[in-house]
Amino acid sequence: MLSKLETLAVILYLASGTIRGLTRLHKVAFLIQQEVGIGRFNFKPSKHGSWSPDLEDLVRYLEEKELLTIKEPEEHTIYNLQERPAKILIAENELLERGRRAYSKLLNRDLIMALALREKVKIYSRMPLTYLLAYVYARYPDYTRLSIIREKIKALELLRTSSGLTSKL
Repeated sequence: MLSKLETLAVILYLASGTIRGLTRLHKVAFLIQQEVGIGRFNFKPSKHGSWSPDLEDLVRYLEEKELLTIKEPEEHTIYNLQERPAKILIAENELLERGRRAYSKLLNRDLIMALALREKVKIYSRMPLTYLLAYVYARYPDYTRLSIIREKIKALELLRTSSGLTSKL
């Protein structure tokens, strides 16, 4: 299966090279590991829900190697609803190429898994962060026991569902 580096490279490749925020990256990686079976990250409950120290270390390593750029968002950028990520992760071409090659191998080895992975990454990487968090918190409550935002996420989910808003999962 894919190494941790290949998994992250594939996520970034399928997300067109950019992920808005470290929290989103952790949630996308967590969900594809849980739902598609791709990934070897060690996720633990934390104050932000599911969080992986080894994914955090890998991001830091890739930034040091200049394969991943982490930028502060521009002040004038308009964000989806209230979402304004603290950081924007941008993969460099070398990392994207590694992701493309790993995804191509996966396509040849397991077409169904590769297509499921592509669909999940595209949905989760573009979904409003509040919806993504509500989805993770509802589906995987064991990872939220240490969360400092659990009650806020529950309230947002209740508001969303009672107002008739739905998200495509």
